[in-house]
Amino acid sequence: MLKLLNTRSDEIDHIDKAICFNKYMSDPFYMQVFVQNNRPEQWQTMIESIYEAIERPSSSIANIRQSAIQGVQPIRARTATLGTPLASSEHPMDRIAQHLGNMGI
Repeated sequence: MLKLLNTRSDEIDHIDKAICFNKYMSDPFYMQVFVQNNRPEQWQTMIESIYEAIERPSSSIANIRQSAIQGVQPIRARTATLGTPLASSEHPMDRIAQHLGNMGI
């Protein structure tokens, strides 16, 4: 297992994947499941597929930017983000007057 992981050491995300893989395989429960579900001749293939399936965690800067964008909203004087104002009248002049009234004019 270690020989296989060492062959991938030149990859940029190897350290992150190796840490995650080590946590997975050092858990006795997961190791037992792995051994029970795979024959020894399948181990190398399964280890490679597990290693390939591990995704690199996103950077903390991206998480900070995303949470800052979602968390802070500017103060708005109008309800423009709530949708279009309801103009209930069928007559065009009444609808225009209602729109003007909604705008405060």
